[in-house]
Amino acid sequence: MKNLARIAIQAGLVSPDMLAEFRRWGFVDEGTVKSEEVPDTPEKLLHLLNAALEEEHMVIMKETDVDALKAYLDSMAPGHLHLVEGDRSAHFPVTYGKLPSGEYLLPYRSDNVEELLTNTRTYLLDRDHMRVYFSEVRELFFGDTKSFVACKPSMIEKDPDHELDRTLASAAG
Repeated sequence: MKNLARIAIQAGLVSPDMLAEFRRWGFVDEGTVKSEEVPDTPEKLLHLLNAALEEEHMVIMKETDVDALKAYLDSMAPGHLHLVEGDRSAHFPVTYGKLPSGEYLLPYRSDNVEELLTNTRTYLLDRDHMRVYFSEVRELFFGDTKSFVACKPSMIEKDPDHELDRTLASAAG
């Protein structure tokens, strides 16, 4: 169990009914609830939560709509998005940007595409001919309008097709 969940349970932030259900499912054991370090003041709770966040290497970044748009405009680059679903695929040019966090910004206004973008076969071919695969996707809105998806890269690798094209061009020249 993550430290944040343990602290929430120890602080009494989880209702007894929910805690009983978690126990029934096997998510919580008695040792989790009984501890010498029960936060009994708001200050102690805040200290324990901050320590757990640092321990789990969690960083909270807040970006306004303007920050995301500025990052996109400052880092815009041409690329190709290769979408693969089942035995079908589609390839089309895109202009992507990057956030300071390293997430890739893709302009997108339609339905949620998280599953498609994180299926381990879909990738962005960036301007440096690197394939960028994604593990997480979140939607960014301007007011009520979806404008971008911010995609966390899971793996970046050289595009083997580009290397093959360069090898063939060298052999022909």
